[in-house]
Amino acid sequence: MRTLIVSRLRDSLANPYSSSSRGGIARRRRFQWLLAKFPDFQDMHVVDLGGDVRSWKVAVARPAHVTIANISRGALRDPEPWMTTVEADVCDPASIPGTFDLVFANSVIEHLGGPRYRRAFAEVAHMLAPYHWVQTPYRYFPLEPHLLFPGFQFLPPIAKVAVAYRWPLSARYRQDIDQVAYVMDHELVTVTEMKSLFPASELVREKSVGLTKSIIATRHPATTRVSPDVQSSDRP
Repeated sequence: MRTLIVSRLRDSLANPYSSSSRGGIARRRRFQWLLAKFPDFQDMHVVDLGGDVRSWKVAVARPAHVTIANISRGALRDPEPWMTTVEADVCDPASIPGTFDLVFANSVIEHLGGPRYRRAFAEVAHMLAPYHWVQTPYRYFPLEPHLLFPGFQFLPPIAKVAVAYRWPLSARYRQDIDQVAYVMDHELVTVTEMKSLFPASELVREKSVGLTKSIIATRHPATTRVSPDVQSSDRP
């Protein structure tokens, strides 16, 4: 019974593929913001760096075509006819063929293994398309969103590993997977770093209980007509 209760609580908080979970609701809300920035979204060819087929199947809108690039084969299973899947390194543009209108990335840049790889990822995003929408959880929000553990991002590595193996609310709560590699490759990003990686982009803040929960760097048609000096970082 306890296991069932914990599993349901975990799903209600973090399952991104559930329409009723907090994670699913947040994704839908961000998608509505994206549609406001890109009114021609349904006519676009989108490349999703580090994406998952399941996310697009439950998206509130779909583009003309989406190419989903991920190093994990599990994320690329059972695509729809309007999807192309590519097993690729999202830090290597040579592994992602095609011409795109928009680069999309949701909670990916914090999993790449450090600042060097985040810089490479940003360069790929700039290279593949004229526009982008790159979302990442904010480092200083009190509740770490992947493990659902308060302050997890500020713990020393040995404590992070212990929590990753033992904390039942984590979406990765399993004893038979390599939590050490996950912890070492996982690093939440600050507003300052996102501004550095995407200097000509608008920075949108997603808030919860009055605090910044995630940040989105987006280059959209309006930003090409506005100087980067006046880009807002205090949007909703």
